[in-house]
Amino acid sequence: MRNKELYETKKKQVEDYRSSGLTAKAWCGQNNVTPSNLRYWLTKLNRMESGKESGDDSGNDFVAFMPPPKDIRPIVIKCGDFTIEVTPDSDRETLRMVAYALRGL
Repeated sequence: MRNKELYETKKKQVEDYRSSGLTAKAWCGQNNVTPSNLRYWLTKLNRMESGKESGDDSGNDFVAFMPPPKDIRPIVIKCGDFTIEVTPDSDRETLRMVAYALRGL
């Protein structure tokens, strides 16, 4: 499947999920999609819709990593098997999307 076809297929799946009213787990079970794949595409499409990511899939998947300053300790949130560390410089939009994705589990 080509990138454009894959994008259109996943966009339709995300639209179907959003309009279904089901939890992510229930929707994924009914539609033969893994929850991790749904979360990936929800995040990707949310970023594209907010203008933070282009839709051309040009292979620019580089993410800069900056270690936190040693004197600032993160807030640690544990939810089941997940652990989220929130530092003062954490991106609020990313944290919101993570919380939204976890809500569906």
